[in-house]
Amino acid sequence: MTQYRWPDNRLVLTGTVAQPPEHRRTPAGLTIGRFLLEHDSGSQGPQDGGLTRFRIRVRVTDESLLAVVKQLHAGAPVTVMGNLCMADHRAHRQTFEIHARRLYLNQQQTD
Repeated sequence: MTQYRWPDNRLVLTGTVAQPPEHRRTPAGLTIGRFLLEHDSGSQGPQDGGLTRFRIRVRVTDESLLAVVKQLHAGAPVTVMGNLCMADHRAHRQTFEIHARRLYLNQQQTD
């Protein structure tokens, strides 16, 4: 796996894959995998702000991580480690995505 220098805006986020991943190849020949991550966490008490639920796109370009993306499906539990970056510099509206540096497929919990 390629060694990265971690930027100052690091994050670790767990959640589930909300939609099946997409794969595309850029005109320069770079393969990009993307998927929508849904994060859902509850609070420990009323002072913590309650339920936190959101969706954010995850971009994957590392070849070894693309192999993990190919295993993903909607509902799969994952942990993403990476950094936050602009999703589209041309858009008039700012949107963000996670650029994955590490990606782990978590064990599905059964009740």
